[in-house]
Amino acid sequence: ATTAATATSPEVTTEKVTVQPSLEHLTTSDVTSDSVRLSWIVRTGNFDSFLVQYKDAEGKSQSLLAEGTIRTLTVPNLEPSRRYKFHLYGISGNKHLGPLSVDAVTAPAPTPPEEPLTTQPSLGELSAFDVTTDSLRLSWGVSTGSFDSFLIQYKDTEGRPQSLPVDGGSREVILSNLAPSHRYKFSLYGVSGQKRVGPVSIDVVTASQMVKPTPPLRLGELLVDNITPSSLDLSWKVEAGDFDSFIIQYRDAEDQPQALPVTGVLRSFHVHDLAPSHRYKFNLYGISGRKRLGPVSIEAVTAPLPTAPPAQPSLGELSVSDVTSDSVRLSWTVPTGSFDSFTIQYK
Repeated sequence: ATTAATATSPEVTTEKVTVQPSLEHLTTSDVTSDSVRLSWIVRTGNFDSFLVQYKDAEGKSQSLLAEGTIRTLTVPNLEPSRRYKFHLYGISGNKHLGPLSVDAVTAPAPTPPEEPLTTQPSLGELSAFDVTTDSLRLSWGVSTGSFDSFLIQYKDTEGRPQSLPVDGGSREVILSNLAPSHRYKFSLYGVSGQKRVGPVSIDVVTASQMVKPTPPLRLGELLVDNITPSSLDLSWKVEAGDFDSFIIQYRDAEDQPQALPVTGVLRSFHVHDLAPSHRYKFNLYGISGRKRLGPVSIEAVTAPLPTAPPAQPSLGELSVSDVTSDSVRLSWTVPTGSFDSFTIQYK
């Protein structure tokens, strides 16, 4: 008898292949003085999260955690002009893949904007007037800026230092109780905040008992009149003495200094070529020989440009329409201007 053998096929099993996640290409971009943007690529697989590690400026380890769907991360709170090394780990379950590393140097700190230059106040010339046997008058100018106060220093006949404070709005002071026929050196300082500018100095010899004091010179009030959009008239008085000439100083609409010489016999001056609706400050100085007295000052605002007058209202044609046995319709036009109301009269 023949026995047939039956062949049995081997059993085939299928196993699920898990794709191993992989990290690639850690790069930096958008580097500023205090931050860096990190970017990376996940070529295969997926991660649950990512971990970025680096050391701060003090050498302390810092860690930043990002979600698994993220591919970029900005690292903040960095120091300017510093080299950092960043490490990126991919976390999948309990496994850490990596690191990928990259170096980056933060940008230098931005330079603060320069503070606008403030005008440094400066003193003008110091002059002496009305010198008598025991007194004199000191006068000075301020070339630029302004001062909080002034300080005048000199030594008396016994060599002791004397100081006289003067408020910042004054430009002259009278010194008394001086000795006749004595040479004094006066020094003027301008005080602005904590700073002291100067000195400007002048030597003066007081008059002797037999010498007649020099005639006084004194400017009166400066006035303004006849203001238009482009001009105005200045006028002034001379309370004592005679001047060879006068100088009018001001700044134009572009802040450029202007100086106008005036002969000593005049007491008024027409200033033209001004800008409309602009505030000007005019300073008047009196010149006598090599001495300059003043200034006396005044501010004025030029007039605005004239505007066209409103149109005079006028009535046009009056017409009648829709005439019935007991009513009519009246119509009219207003060619120019406008009226507040209309009045219709009839008998």
